[in-house]
Amino acid sequence: MHSFIDTLFHGEINPFANTDFRSPEYLTMSRQGNDLLDSLYERLDEDARRTMDDYLGAQAEIGDYEARAWFAEGFRLGACMQQDVLSCAAKRRD
Repeated sequence: MHSFIDTLFHGEINPFANTDFRSPEYLTMSRQGNDLLDSLYERLDEDARRTMDDYLGAQAEIGDYEARAWFAEGFRLGACMQQDVLSCAAKRRD
């Protein structure tokens, strides 16, 4: 059996695979967003649609960057918390 670090290193941990996006709240928000986008696209000419597509692509990249940064910071905070817990446990044993 691999350690957690080995599993993480080899890319065998995928939190997105374990995330359920079928909740009624998420589905409602997603549907509303798609409906609004469809409505907006109907009002735009072809050049404005291309500009909108470029904008949405840039926003998706920004969101991905932010999500990775938040994940990394959360991971660091979790590691610090574990370090504190283990150091307290070691002090109690001494």
